[in-house]
Amino acid sequence: MYRKLLTFILGITTIAAMAQNAKQQKFSFPLQKIFIADSSSIDWFANVMNLEPIEGNSIYRKAMAEVKAEVEKRFPVQNSRFIKKNIQAAEPFTINKQYQANPFSGGSPLDNTLAVSNDGTLISGSNTLMCFFDTQKDSLLKTISLTTITEGMPLSSHQYDPKLLYDHEKDRFIMVFLAGSDTVNTAIVVGFSQTKDPMGKWNFYAIDGNPLHDGSWFDYPALCYTKDELFITGNLLKQGGTWQTSFKQSIIWQVDKAKGYQGDTLQTKLWYDIGFKDNPLRNICPVQGVSTLQDETIYLLSNRNFDIQNDTTFLIQVNGKLNTGSASLNVKPARADKAYGMPPNAPQKAAFTNTLATNDARVLGAILQNNKIQFVANSIDTVIGKSAVYFGMMQNMSSPSVKAQIISDTAYYFGYPNIASTATRNDDDQVIIGFEYSDYNNANAGYGGIFYGNGQCSDYTIIKKGKNIIDVTWGNERWGDYTGIQRKHNEPGTVWCCGTYGDSTKKNSTWVASVYSPYPSSISHREKSIPTTRIYPNPATERVYIDFEAEKPALTQVNIFDIHGRFIAQIVNQSVKKGKNQLSFATQPLAAGTYIVQIVIGNKIYASHKIIVN
Repeated sequence: MYRKLLTFILGITTIAAMAQNAKQQKFSFPLQKIFIADSSSIDWFANVMNLEPIEGNSIYRKAMAEVKAEVEKRFPVQNSRFIKKNIQAAEPFTINKQYQANPFSGGSPLDNTLAVSNDGTLISGSNTLMCFFDTQKDSLLKTISLTTITEGMPLSSHQYDPKLLYDHEKDRFIMVFLAGSDTVNTAIVVGFSQTKDPMGKWNFYAIDGNPLHDGSWFDYPALCYTKDELFITGNLLKQGGTWQTSFKQSIIWQVDKAKGYQGDTLQTKLWYDIGFKDNPLRNICPVQGVSTLQDETIYLLSNRNFDIQNDTTFLIQVNGKLNTGSASLNVKPARADKAYGMPPNAPQKAAFTNTLATNDARVLGAILQNNKIQFVANSIDTVIGKSAVYFGMMQNMSSPSVKAQIISDTAYYFGYPNIASTATRNDDDQVIIGFEYSDYNNANAGYGGIFYGNGQCSDYTIIKKGKNIIDVTWGNERWGDYTGIQRKHNEPGTVWCCGTYGDSTKKNSTWVASVYSPYPSSISHREKSIPTTRIYPNPATERVYIDFEAEKPALTQVNIFDIHGRFIAQIVNQSVKKGKNQLSFATQPLAAGTYIVQIVIGNKIYASHKIIVN
């Protein structure tokens, strides 16, 4: 049976435009608990670590290992002295603040995730812990275990797979993690912060992990939010069984955000039986809107993540809100100019025999910006035979196609990428891609990334260098199922990200960093306070004046953004003289609210200021 399956997936698959009908069903879930983060005190941080991978069994792992062995046989590692790096020539991003977040606490992998608010409060999540930070004061506010959050709720104490979101339009946080990994005890824990302060009250719910009552349990959540709704995707798995039969299908939960924020009974819709040509789609990844949040139409992605090589990504389109009577779900295949494929496991330094498990070629992150979907997945670079990042750009949603790049380097194996936009205008495609890296010659497991802009990728930047190998379990170490990354919405160009590195004790720890775009069209979060810069009146009613000083004659640009970082207008693009200058502009075109004024002199950000218009 396995030989037939392997033969089927060896070639690149060509698929005609055909999709099966999905089904939908509505559910309601009551409020289970109001949790106050700041009031939690005693926390034992207890954890039982199962040394087996959560998804699958011995047959599953054996089949995965055989596919990876075939990958390594077909695409052997090449001598790096004769292979040019698969990186182009954009400038790299810049690292600003950085610190260790979630330490090793008995969970493997860490499954890093984060969310950061406009006022700089950040939550960093791992498989057992949530760490709350004040990034303005560089201080840890609280560390809380997942089991403490759900204390008193009728749930399994086996809790894992956290995901975090910051809803920048509602100024609220969303927290999701799983409880239980069997058909009797399986739930999706969903929390909504009542205010913008995550240290305050949260409303927590438990969504049924076996909603179809067919002997399934829920695994591997992924999230995005729209104007009014939260989307949660994941896999329904059968208890036991072979690797082919343990997976049943991937599903989509559509959730009313307002009910969650208010603490009302949670209204939801379940989409299931989602497939293409009678084959169920697997590991569905929601697409997060950037400059404009999605509303009536939401996009999601899937691929053939177990194939050795494949060039097709599936675009899933859900039309209609939760209570829309004529809601529909459509699936379209999108062919790419480059194939993705099963990544080989990543070796570790110092001839350590325990490799880092790279999992499969699933899509791990996707954003919608400038009418394009940019997404990243695990993959292989078939030229050098190492695990790599598959970076795709999908256009024309009515008849989608993908232009792809393989991001790799001869010195490292890359894994578990995620993506965030650094766009400052609606037509801007700039992104930062974070990923983990390792190699047997060059590096212990660490975390890094690249910048993409103007059609080019930068060289990689190491954000956190590994101090030692990772030795947590046995055999293939659990490297991670995903990493965290989020755009700082009121500071365009700035991104917060987190990933795993090997610490000095051979454990896996979380590193959090803020990084920003190399191009001056992005606003640095570092509002440069130059003594000769003065803004007045602020708040303003009719006109704003800004005094500044130029070191030499230079082209000067002045841009205005809203508080969420969306570009509004460029009001100045001219040369200024050396010395003191005064900028002034009328506030009449602006509605009442808070804005950011950016001054760029000679292709460098001179200053950015918040102004309030009454």
